[in-house]
Amino acid sequence: MNTSIKYRLLLISLTSLLIMSAASTLAQQYEPDHLVVEMKEGFSIDLVNAQFGTTAAQHLQLLDVYLLNVPSGADLEALSAEILQMPEVEDCHPNFFVDPMQSVQGSLPISDDITGDGYNGQPAIRALSLPEAHEISTGAGVKVAVLDGGVDFTHPALQGHVISGYDYIDNDSDASDEPGGANHGHGTFVAGIIHLVAPDAQIVSYRVADTAGRSDGYLVAEAMMQAIADSCRVINISMVMYGPHAAIRRAIRYGYDHRCVTVVASGNGADSIPRYPASDGLAVSVAALDSTDALAGFSSYGSHISVCAPGEAIHSTYLDSTYAVWSGSSFAAPFVAGEAALLTAYKPYFSGFHVRTCLLNGADNIDAENPDYAGLLGNGKADPDLAFTWDPVLCGDVDGSGTLEIMDMLQTVYYLAGLENCSDPVSAPISISPAFLKAADVDGVSGVNIFDLGPMLHYYFAGGEPPCAGSDPASSSLGSVVLDSVGGSVGQSELTINKPITFYLRVDASDAPRLDVVSNGFRLYSPDSAEWSGLTIQDDSSEINLNPGEVNIAVCKFDSVSARIGPAGCSVSDPSAFGSLIVQPNPIPSGYNGVLFRISIGSFGPEEIGKTLILDTTTFGNRANWTWNSPTQGSIVPAWGGPYTFTIVEPDYQPGDANNDGYLDVSDLIYAVDYAFFEGAEPVNPAACDVNGDCAVLDISDLTYLVDYLFGAGELPVYGCSRPGSW
Repeated sequence: MNTSIKYRLLLISLTSLLIMSAASTLAQQYEPDHLVVEMKEGFSIDLVNAQFGTTAAQHLQLLDVYLLNVPSGADLEALSAEILQMPEVEDCHPNFFVDPMQSVQGSLPISDDITGDGYNGQPAIRALSLPEAHEISTGAGVKVAVLDGGVDFTHPALQGHVISGYDYIDNDSDASDEPGGANHGHGTFVAGIIHLVAPDAQIVSYRVADTAGRSDGYLVAEAMMQAIADSCRVINISMVMYGPHAAIRRAIRYGYDHRCVTVVASGNGADSIPRYPASDGLAVSVAALDSTDALAGFSSYGSHISVCAPGEAIHSTYLDSTYAVWSGSSFAAPFVAGEAALLTAYKPYFSGFHVRTCLLNGADNIDAENPDYAGLLGNGKADPDLAFTWDPVLCGDVDGSGTLEIMDMLQTVYYLAGLENCSDPVSAPISISPAFLKAADVDGVSGVNIFDLGPMLHYYFAGGEPPCAGSDPASSSLGSVVLDSVGGSVGQSELTINKPITFYLRVDASDAPRLDVVSNGFRLYSPDSAEWSGLTIQDDSSEINLNPGEVNIAVCKFDSVSARIGPAGCSVSDPSAFGSLIVQPNPIPSGYNGVLFRISIGSFGPEEIGKTLILDTTTFGNRANWTWNSPTQGSIVPAWGGPYTFTIVEPDYQPGDANNDGYLDVSDLIYAVDYAFFEGAEPVNPAACDVNGDCAVLDISDLTYLVDYLFGAGELPVYGCSRPGSW
């Protein structure tokens, strides 16, 4: 039978599945012998236990939420209502079950005749402009937690990208996707979507549901807290509860306050009924769209929705080594979880508020495509490219919490006194990063200084206006500058020794009509005094010679202008020092988007291994000018994607050495072709096969690149993710 026909037939099964779900009795909606209790601050659970004969079964200490054993035969709804009347109790309810995931999907999975080509070439990739997004970020260095029925770590598409967190069903360390049951394959499918969006993120599996899709809220909250402790910056929950849950609510808030964003599925009720945790105000709730950006027929919607993403006929990883097509809001959520990973890798210092703000504001309004659901689809369809350009930093919000509080003033005091908290960012307040300095400059004059404390003191203690009233230090920008690529890099955030380093910076002036003057101020420094060698640069017909420690900044495309910043102008180990270059090229056309700046230095020696190099702009609090001048817009402050931090390393492989024999020759090409097309042995170091540096490990473009080098006049293979910028 044709796959599309089978898909349509199975899609019809949604009706019966939803009827089965709705037929669940109240007794099936929560554990029969437990209550969840949240005490008000300062009160002991002993008050409840003494009065009602309950005992503590579990206690999530960081959330201060209890799971209580109840007396045998107790009416849980009546008992919870009675406990909730106590003035010392904040919340009390049964421990609600997860609505079994299989019964609330938009369809059953289809795996017949589905291949990896459908996975890598599906319409959702273009709908979300993922190739363009991957030019900015691939999620490297970010952990994404998948709370589900486990993940198949052996699937070829996921190998090396998924690790085990914990199996809360079997109470062991192997959180694999267990065989049998209607839920088998669900977590693997979700993980495959996240990997598609954020290919270099690390996915961590926490098995919280059995093979039938059953789980409970307290267990889910326990896994969420472990994911946060394991440094996950994003949590994906593709499930809904039978009722709101205090432990999950507190866990979402805890993660939000500790730089971890929770992304959840909206549910598949085809109605506007808020389902938990999609209805939680701090979660990012995701509704499902079809291929035309219309709301999928099965998806929930409503005023509680945050954003939408593709969720119908999605291709992803499935059982064993297979792929499948599946529909449901369960599979819309991981597209946004992957987007959150891209954002977090792009700006690692962002708070939970910042990431969530970018996700919501970086979305395209689709009310025109959905007139019957206008205002009920959140901010619209997720758009990673747009999210990258959004500036979420609020004037006065120094700690990134999203609100103006006294802690913002204290953080500014610490900063001015040189007492920034530099301990573990998961358990400590956020130190003021270059982006947050903009928030601390509440008077908008001369950077961050003692005069900014005056408006803060007046606001917090004397009932004055908000600190930023009458100023606009955090105004929206027209255009942006981001790091496009790095010559001499190894991966996303490492620099190799013994090779010159070149940073290519991309300018997007699509929102800035015509620019007459581009001014910039960059600073390049090493906190631990890494030093680089001299360098000779052949630039058109001229030759530029740099001494050790010197930097060359060039502006290309319209005028070729360069300047040299040497040791006399700045110190490579002094963060306050910088070199600035002001140029006046020919007018840049309206809508220009491309590489404009090139920053070049020499190479690092083996003695610099392990040290750090930081590329930043000098905009915030450091005196330098960073403006664009437009005859129609006046002075413009573009958004800056930095700071960018790199570690100096010695790579353990040679680019192109697929068979790892220490040489680059035709045997490597044969080895790579055999692996790519004839199921040959996997490369010893797959990263060695990304010879064109585009971050895609061993594809046809790499083979072409290798052939051109070995048999033509092509360029020498480069390290992975070090694609040279167009110059």
